Amino acid sequence: MKKLFALTLALCLFAAVPALADPDLSALSFEELRSLYRQTMREMVTRPEWKEAQVPPGVYVVGEDIPAGSYCITVAEPNGSTNIFLWGAELNDYDAGGGLLINEFLYGNNTVMGKIILRNGNVLQLTGKVLISPVKGIWF
Repeated sequence: MKKLFALTLALCLFAAVPALADPDLSALSFEELRSLYRQTMREMVTRPEWKEAQVPPGVYVVGEDIPAGSYCITVAEPNGSTNIFLWGAELNDYDAGGGLLINEFLYGNNTVMGKIILRNGNVLQLTGKVLISPVKGIWF
């Protein structure tokens, strides 16, 4: 009886592995995909093996879309460019507690913004694709 139970359990686990390896994301709504992205991003940056993440152009709320922390930002593509805007609170709202904190333009291969500190509630706006990575070494 124990052998039959063990065999049945092993077969169930074996059948479940392909479903976990390649989930069908097409059935998820946009909000469900965004939530999954946020959860994945938060988990990735806490791992010691994390080196960098590619972030597409867009507007991101720190603490929701991107975890708060200190990062380096690099242009993702050779001859690519991006404007980086960091808002203290609401996008384009200077009265909401901070206004525009950073306005940087990066262009070209391996262009790096040394250290950017993202705090919960900040709004990060990117006009081009970038790579974000943990800060390495000592930055003042």
